[in-house]
Amino acid sequence: MKKFKNLCKTKGAKILAVLFMAGLLAFSFAPSINADGPIFNGLPGDKKLIRGANGTQNPGSTDWSDPVSGNSGDAIEVLVYYHNLVEGTTARNTRVSVILPSGEKKHQVLNAKLWAANADAINDTLTINSDQAVKVEYIAGSTVWYPNAQNNPSGQGQVLPDGIVTPAGVSLGGIEGCWQYAGFVAFQVRLMHTPTPTPTPPPTHPNIAIEKFVSKTSLGREIYNWEKEIQISPNEEVAFRLSFSNSGDAPAENVIVKDVLPAGLSFVNGSGTLYRYNGNAPVGAELFNDGVSIGTFGRGESAYIIFNARADADSPSVCQRLINTAVITAGGGLRAQDQAIVNVCTHIEIEKSKSAWNITQNIDATKVPAKEGNIIEYHLITKNTGNGTKTNYVVEDDLSDILDNARVITIGNNGRMEGNVITYPTVDLGPGQVIDYTFRAKVLPQAANSDFKMRNAYGNEVVIIIERPQPVIQNPHLTIEKLVRNTSQNETTFVKENSAISGEIIEYKLVITNNGDGEAIEVKLRDVLPISVSYLAGSITITLPNGQVITPIELFKQDISIGNLKPDESVMVIFQAKVNSEIACGSKIENKAITTAGSLRANSFAYTNVVCEKVITPPTSQVKGISTLTPTGTPLEALAIIALVLMLIKQGRSFKPHF
Repeated sequence: MKKFKNLCKTKGAKILAVLFMAGLLAFSFAPSINADGPIFNGLPGDKKLIRGANGTQNPGSTDWSDPVSGNSGDAIEVLVYYHNLVEGTTARNTRVSVILPSGEKKHQVLNAKLWAANADAINDTLTINSDQAVKVEYIAGSTVWYPNAQNNPSGQGQVLPDGIVTPAGVSLGGIEGCWQYAGFVAFQVRLMHTPTPTPTPPPTHPNIAIEKFVSKTSLGREIYNWEKEIQISPNEEVAFRLSFSNSGDAPAENVIVKDVLPAGLSFVNGSGTLYRYNGNAPVGAELFNDGVSIGTFGRGESAYIIFNARADADSPSVCQRLINTAVITAGGGLRAQDQAIVNVCTHIEIEKSKSAWNITQNIDATKVPAKEGNIIEYHLITKNTGNGTKTNYVVEDDLSDILDNARVITIGNNGRMEGNVITYPTVDLGPGQVIDYTFRAKVLPQAANSDFKMRNAYGNEVVIIIERPQPVIQNPHLTIEKLVRNTSQNETTFVKENSAISGEIIEYKLVITNNGDGEAIEVKLRDVLPISVSYLAGSITITLPNGQVITPIELFKQDISIGNLKPDESVMVIFQAKVNSEIACGSKIENKAITTAGSLRANSFAYTNVVCEKVITPPTSQVKGISTLTPTGTPLEALAIIALVLMLIKQGRSFKPHF
């Protein structure tokens, strides 16, 4: 690969000398530069990639610099310089991009990038300084290209489409290599400052307001549900609330509150009260004439008036709309008003409610958990709170959730079940009439997936908690018993400890039992066979609870799985072993068996005492050659004689007593 192949030679001798020296230095000290393709802006005569000038403060200036200063509103000229310094090459699809910063700052940095399809990118920055925080905005349509302009942009140039401030930038096409093909791309940005809004000064005058609400009085003494519009029956009483306030920063003078009752509503004498910070005061008919004088109403103060009114007994229509207006006035021409609406209607309104009583426990069924077998009596209470008669009314109740947990045992008032719905005969409900229908249900044993709640709604929802059964904790308990018998001596009974001589066959029996009340999972068994005995091949049998017999010899090497054991189930193991001849007389053989199931563990031992000879029990008749003991002989003397006889017989010597 050649270095700096055909660098542009159109500069004077001075630049050529500089290039020559730079080339020597590059060959000596710098890494190799690939000059087979185009390279941008790398010669001493090249200008900075990006510079700027304040076009507002210095119109037409060619004093391009970095940084550049400006104020809000100034237009900044941005100039990007390019030069392909390798003669004989073309930078294909050359592009220029300048990314503008975001936000408002006193020091903004623009990032320029110049690259081509076959040339490495170069980057540079331009800093714009301002005395106040500004943002940088591109001026649309301001991008102009000055091709083949080596020193400064001049002439009209070529207008380029907007896009230089995007990452893709704008395309300059192919740029030939040499000084005469150098050029510029210029565009403008504007510095903008967003002024801090001036806060609105607070009001310096009173500001009175009033709100009007209405509520039924049937809710109870001094219990209200304030609304803007309600519906009542003829001759029904309502309460009105006039809430007024001064949200200004100055007192309101000569304040008067007045109410305008419409025809069809009459004030209830003695029901009016003014509630103010300095005390309460009665309000009478003056409220509806000249109004109640409040006088001076302080800034930030609020107060309210409550009074009752009754609708006329006879409504001229099915539903009469009555608008009640409240007005507040103050000096200086201040005035405000608000309305509340009462619709006086002949209507029918059915009110439903439900309760439940635990007959078994004699208590409100929602207060205590119900037990299995408890009898619950439900009451379906239906009331006509309207002022007309409801004809052919049907009481129905969906018992879907109840029937998941209980069984209906009795239905009162001639009711009947239709699927999951209990239905009662039709009835006419007059104004104020109340009917109470009942049925009873018995709590059933709960399914495993039960939520232990009986829900039912008739107007209100009744939820009865069902007592959860106490969980029965079932735990397994493993026991193991190991026994032994000497089959060579025809022993028929398994015992914890016996005796044998070398060469005899002994048989072991293991019984593993689950004595707990829960299943033992993954029961394992192992037998620790001592070296003093040898397993008799083919003698092992393991009988499982289902009667299956298995013969795993791995029992003596590792734990073997015998499956799960339910309560009271057992596994029996039988195997035989031969007493080794090397074992010394008087030794005790200890055989250990271990069973486990998770954290459960049990073990058991069986023992065999090794004797030198078989134990011979003397016959009850007189031994030939041995005189019978006289009554004068002692037991010790008799034992001594027997021991002597046995010793002589073992030695093969004849014995002739001499008494």
